[in-house]
Amino acid sequence: MTPDTLAARRENMDAIIRVAGQKAADYFRRRDQLQIESKSLQDFVSEADRQVELFLRQAIQTRWPQDRIVGEEFGTQNHSGDLNSDFTWVIDPIDGTGNFIRGIPLYCVLVALVYQGRTVCGWTLDPERDEMFFACAGEGATLNGEVLTAGKTTSLQEAVIATGVTFKGGQEHRYLLGKQLLAEGIDYRRLGSAGIGLAWTAAGRVDGFFEGQLNAWDALAGLLLNQEAGNTILEPDQSFLAQGGKALAAAPALYQALNQLTR
Repeated sequence: MTPDTLAARRENMDAIIRVAGQKAADYFRRRDQLQIESKSLQDFVSEADRQVELFLRQAIQTRWPQDRIVGEEFGTQNHSGDLNSDFTWVIDPIDGTGNFIRGIPLYCVLVALVYQGRTVCGWTLDPERDEMFFACAGEGATLNGEVLTAGKTTSLQEAVIATGVTFKGGQEHRYLLGKQLLAEGIDYRRLGSAGIGLAWTAAGRVDGFFEGQLNAWDALAGLLLNQEAGNTILEPDQSFLAQGGKALAAAPALYQALNQLTR
C-alpha cells in the first residue's frame, strides 16, 4: 500500500459517505412509506438499509473494482484470494435500524477500510446531528475536524457505559450484563446503535462501550476511532472480519476493570 492509494480512497470516501448519509436521512423523513422486514428477533431491515448499501457498493466498485466489500445486507463481493488481503471495505448502511424505523434519530452510517486484515480508516457519520467521526491509523481521530482525545474518567462508579444486547441465543445474557453493571454502581445506556455508542465513547460523551457479540461492520470503524483517540480497546483478532466477536472500548483508566467485569 502506498500513501497515494490510501489517500485516494480516503478522499473519495469522505464525499461518498456524505451522500450516503443524506440518502439515509431522506429515507428517515419518509420512513412511514418504507417496507420493513424482520431478519430475526429484534433485528430489522428496511428498503433504506438496502438502497444505501447498494449506493455505497456501486460507488466503491466504480472507483476500485478490485477491492472487496463486506456489507451487512448483501454479504461479501469479490471472493478472489484471501478475504483479509488487499483492500476490503466493511460497511453498515444504517446502524441502528430499530431506532430508525421507529423515528428515533439515533443511527449512523459506518464504513471501515481494511488492508491485509488491519483496519486503516474508519468513518462514522451521524446524519441527524451532522457529525462525522473519522480515524486513520497513526493519524489520530477527529469529530468534524476537531481532534478527539482519550477519556479522563478514572472510576467505574463515576462512569456511564454504553452497551447493547443480542437477541440471539439464550435469555440469561439479556439481563445479566445490566445486573452486573448496576451491582457495581455503574450507570449504563442502551443506545440502539453500536456505532453511535463507540463514537460517543471516543468523544467522551460516555466512558466506555461493551457488547458481547458484534459483526465487523458494527464495530471496526468505531474501534479504530477509539484507539486513535487514545482510549483502550480490545483488539479484534484475525477472525473478527469474518465472524465478529466481543467489542470493548473505554477510557484508559477504566479498561482493565471493565474488561474483567464483562468476561
